[in-house]
Amino acid sequence: MKRRALAAVLALGSAGAAATFANQAEGDGGDRVEVDRSGPARVRVAEARQSRHEHVAVLHGVTRPEERTAVSFTITGRIVARPVDVGTQVSKGELIAQLDVEPLRNASAAAKARLAEVKARRKQTERDRNRAEELVEAGAASTQQLEQAQSSTDALAASRDEATVALRESRRMIREAQLRAPFDGIVTAVLAEEDQVVAAGAPVVQLTGMDRYEVALRVPANLVEQLERGQGVSVSFPGSERPPTIGTVERISTNGSGSTGLFSVIVVLGSGDGLVGGLPTRVELPVLGASRVSVPLAAVLDPSGSAPYVFIESEGRVRRQSVELDGLAGERVLIRAGVPADARVVVSGAAHLLDDDRVEVEP
Repeated sequence: MKRRALAAVLALGSAGAAATFANQAEGDGGDRVEVDRSGPARVRVAEARQSRHEHVAVLHGVTRPEERTAVSFTITGRIVARPVDVGTQVSKGELIAQLDVEPLRNASAAAKARLAEVKARRKQTERDRNRAEELVEAGAASTQQLEQAQSSTDALAASRDEATVALRESRRMIREAQLRAPFDGIVTAVLAEEDQVVAAGAPVVQLTGMDRYEVALRVPANLVEQLERGQGVSVSFPGSERPPTIGTVERISTNGSGSTGLFSVIVVLGSGDGLVGGLPTRVELPVLGASRVSVPLAAVLDPSGSAPYVFIESEGRVRRQSVELDGLAGERVLIRAGVPADARVVVSGAAHLLDDDRVEVEP
């Protein structure tokens, strides 16, 4: 299909040259006029160029919220309240679910009492140690008694630190018993009910953002190598009246899928009025093709046939050269094989040429 389309375009491009030759070969009355070959034919030439031509690779995907997460508690407990449901819009910091905090408050009270007890006992041991130091200085007590008093003081200092950590942890667990929205969004799924005991890390609700959207693409290796983070790409929405927009390449996977060899690329669309998840998208990625020689469209003869060719001019003579075509790049034809870079190809006056004809190159 691609070859047929290329041949059709090339045929149209060469039609003008053929028509010009036909007009030149007929007289005013329509009779054929013999071409005078006594002198060199007048031709125009152009230079073949070696370059990499940019083209557009088209990939398809669907929009999805950039922010999405399964929100869960960090502790185990029984849910006593869940004031949200599917479709509820929440703001960042808004309460999503609440665990039973009574056991946690009891544990916090016990830790607080334990800390107060340890502090009181440590004060007593410090007094005992000071007294033992005075008695040792007076010769009324042994150093062993002083060491025992110091050891008791040190042990209670460690117990105080342990009780302080326990109290801090119990207070943290009370705070963690409240599950709050990490960002503005909408609840898309409810995964736990009231009175249900949930383990730490078990999802309670699925939350998705509403401000920024993205498109996930699967890109072949030969294309992903040319993409850069922060690069802008054109994104359109087939079947929608929404106008095209510019997306930004946000993330590029460094590892391809083992089964398909495709790489994951994320294009961020940002925010937009009425933009929702699930919209089909058409993403155009500008990429550079392989290095190819190109010639003007008018240089290719018999483009729709099985053996297209060009005339290459050198030192006042032309050589007919078969070519392999590789597509179009604007007004030029990409040549896979047959024409070296910097060759001079005939672009006008080639219709009546034969191999090894003498020519005169017009300026």
